[in-house]
Amino acid sequence: MKNTIALFVAITVGSFVHPGAQVQSLSIAMDQAWSRYPLAAAGATRTDEALPRIDNANRLRPSPASVSLANVNGQLNANRGKQEWEPEVATPLWLPDQRAARQNEAAAAQSDLAARQQVSRLQLAAELPESWWSLASALESDVQRRYKVGELTRVDANLTQNEALTAQAELAEAQSARSQAEQNLRH
Repeated sequence: MKNTIALFVAITVGSFVHPGAQVQSLSIAMDQAWSRYPLAAAGATRTDEALPRIDNANRLRPSPASVSLANVNGQLNANRGKQEWEPEVATPLWLPDQRAARQNEAAAAQSDLAARQQVSRLQLAAELPESWWSLASALESDVQRRYKVGELTRVDANLTQNEALTAQAELAEAQSARSQAEQNLRH
């Protein structure tokens, strides 16, 4: 799973260097990566699937009431004038504690889904700073090489060096925040 996330992050972060990409910071990159992440879309679908179960658990009855009407007459066999109408009303009721159990199950499923989404987002966030820095570093070395052969100006080289340093600072900050979060989780 970790390799899959790393590959996705590398592809997503790499796509930000295309012309027209407007990524100004690591947090924007995280939001864009999350919006493209397949598990995020799957989580939204699962949330949509869970909503009817939650609605059903909160209803007064487990299913809607139904009304039927039957007609029996004697015309087919002997035509003795027999005519009967049978109305029926069915109202399903919850069994004792059944409604509470369904509500608890729906709430637990919703909580589990939210936790899984949070774990997926945290895994993606853990990979993103390193990929971000790797991309900035690779871009800087490419621009420096192109500057040395005369393809780019000194301004371009300075700008990419500044971007690489900013990415490295953001990586250090993200690693520090991650360490702090892990330490808080242990306590």
